[in-house]
Amino acid sequence: MAWMIIRVRGTIHARHDIRETLEHLHLTRPNHATIVPERRDFHGMLAKVQGYVTWGEAADAGRPPAPAAEGPQGRLALDEAAVRPRRGPRLPGRRDQRARAPDALRGGSTMPSRTRKFRGQRTHGRGIKAGRGAGKQGGRGNAGLHKYKFKSMLIYAPDHFGRHGFKRPPEIVESPVAVNVGALEGLLPRLTAAGAANEGPEGVTADLTRIGIHRLLGVGELPRKWNVFVPHASPRAQAKVELLTAAPA
Repeated sequence: MAWMIIRVRGTIHARHDIRETLEHLHLTRPNHATIVPERRDFHGMLAKVQGYVTWGEAADAGRPPAPAAEGPQGRLALDEAAVRPRRGPRLPGRRDQRARAPDALRGGSTMPSRTRKFRGQRTHGRGIKAGRGAGKQGGRGNAGLHKYKFKSMLIYAPDHFGRHGFKRPPEIVESPVAVNVGALEGLLPRLTAAGAANEGPEGVTADLTRIGIHRLLGVGELPRKWNVFVPHASPRAQAKVELLTAAPA
């Protein structure tokens, strides 16, 4: 059993190892063909140049396929009966290769590293001093945004420089004091001393605004009923206390 391999592409911008493999297969030009025995030592060669050749099972390995009638653009078409789709063991492909770990310095990019290429060289293509520190990249961080990186700043961070917005005067900024429902029993002596709480048979009636509290939150539990006047209360707090619409006298 044999394979017929036909080169279908040129080698412009191809790697050196791909060009060398095509030369070993005697495929020096596009549309050249060769016949090789179906052995495992040719599997790796075909896998390396699979983007530049096509192949199939040769019906008669003793002679090349006979040309048929002249095809389009004056080319000779191959006899389709002589070259059949290949069968047998699958050739190794890209999915059989071990995946390369993403480069953490590039945020998971799959760009190939050139470190191994520069092994044995002192400066790795950056010159003697240019690659030290933040050289060859225009500095670190926001360096040069108003100089040589000015266009990048206009595109990606147009609001980087200048003042934006305003700050409100402190006297008009509200900072309400909040307290949870579970802390009301602990505040009862303070409320009583300020004359803002009265204890009776129906529970405790309190005006929290007399001690500077303007917001009631719903964390905690109460052992008895509370009637509370407060400007703002959360839904959970409203379910645990009785809110008054006006401050108690």
